[in-house]
Amino acid sequence: MLIFNLTIGKILYMPEKRFYDYKGIDMLFAPIANKLTPIFLYLKISANKITILSAIIGISGAILLSSNNNSYVLIGSFGYFLYYLFDYIDGNVARYNSKSSISGMFLDIFMSPIVAIATSTSLYIGGRESALNNGLNIFLANVIGIIFLLSILISYARFPIAWLTIGSKLVQDRFENKNITKTEYINHHKKRPSKILVKIIIALFHENFMIFSLPLIGIIYYIFKIDIRFLYPLLGSLILFPACIYELYSFVKYDK
Repeated sequence: MLIFNLTIGKILYMPEKRFYDYKGIDMLFAPIANKLTPIFLYLKISANKITILSAIIGISGAILLSSNNNSYVLIGSFGYFLYYLFDYIDGNVARYNSKSSISGMFLDIFMSPIVAIATSTSLYIGGRESALNNGLNIFLANVIGIIFLLSILISYARFPIAWLTIGSKLVQDRFENKNITKTEYINHHKKRPSKILVKIIIALFHENFMIFSLPLIGIIYYIFKIDIRFLYPLLGSLILFPACIYELYSFVKYDK
């Protein structure tokens, strides 16, 4: 008990060691994560194991979310929320143990699109039956599902792939002994115009929004027996896909 209390006292200083300041949604999850982190420190569970556990929870939630059982759907709708929470805990543990590493960053970046794709797939699988029962053509339903999943993949993978490309270019420049200054780099690249509508659309399908919208979908299905899961694939194919195509186009056009 004494060791556990000492751990709780030390964990209070975790936010000060974080590379990025807490803001926005962090203010909700960080305090909860700080309260739960001592448990994982006491059990000596490594940050990478917590990351893997968080992915298992997120994927398990996605499996339940695809069910036709309204109780399973309700439980599964909180899977993404818990995955997101555990993502804060693994960072706390890594910083506390001074074991922040490339492997940990890789797992974090790697697991995020996996859980996002799993959750999005579950929304399509779970909602397709009700959509078909309401008169939607099966071929059209499948087209909507494929476009939606492709949009989610682009949305979640575009920045990790962009950073991978940037890192590869930096390594190549160093190998070729190219010394490009920051000023030269900025002058070389065109400023990418900001499209507010595109940002709003992508934000609506971002995990920051989905972690709250999914429990709402689960609650509506559980209480009112109304299945609105297919709304995500439908809206994703209609508005998210064009927004993602624009993002890719602008990345290439403005060399960003």
